Amino acid sequence: GIDCPGCGMTRSFISLLRGDFLTSISYHIFGIPTFLGFLVYYLKIFLRVFFKNDFIRFDFFKKEIFLISTALLFSTVYFFKLYQAGTAKILSDMNNGFAYKIFSTFFG
Repeated sequence: GIDCPGCGMTRSFISLLRGDFLTSISYHIFGIPTFLGFLVYYLKIFLRVFFKNDFIRFDFFKKEIFLISTALLFSTVYFFKLYQAGTAKILSDMNNGFAYKIFSTFFG
């Protein structure tokens, strides 16, 4: 099958929790930064709910620039993975590719 942009993320998180950083990176290059982002975000929510105060002030979670740059980074890694695995040819082949099959199914 074709990998999704987040394929390997769960295995990366599990490896990170076990302390195996190299394996975590090998499963998904953005596993550690994504895990740390979730950790900081949920820590912020926890502190806000239980202590009624924002001890951690990270406004970049709401900024469009952060979201767009994250989407671009994930897309870049995803397309690199597709290209490296040879899947890009499967997707773009004009006679047997995935896009061709979908297009021909709907527009015959």
